[in-house]
Amino acid sequence: MINEDATSNSSEVIVPSREFDLGDVVSITANALVSSRGMAGLKDLLEYLVDRPDLPKQMFPMAMRLSRPWILQRHGQLADLEVPDWVNSHAYANRWVMQQKTRLGYTTLHIDPLPPELWERAEAKFFAEYRGRIIYENGN
Repeated sequence: MINEDATSNSSEVIVPSREFDLGDVVSITANALVSSRGMAGLKDLLEYLVDRPDLPKQMFPMAMRLSRPWILQRHGQLADLEVPDWVNSHAYANRWVMQQKTRLGYTTLHIDPLPPELWERAEAKFFAEYRGRIIYENGN
């Protein structure tokens, strides 16, 4: 029997899931930068999630808002992870993430990218609002 999906003439490229460090992922789900790679880890994950290399940092908050529920839907065990107040430096963040890795029993998670249409709609809305602000501010 032939898999009809495999013979489809669709030009859509399926982006495979990728493994990311728990600290990278929790930086999004807990809205606190605890990635051992700092902003580079967050940027790497966000660019993968939205399938957009060189994602402008102005779009990080929107990408994070879209990505958080997407990740939690697939990895609900992260929903209760809250970064404590004492995690206020890179060293403390690394220590806390290591504690979570030990407690959870894994160091990485497989992450799937967002559905392209979800990001495309959000990006179009972002640029429409941005264009509107420019027109309003310039009086045109």
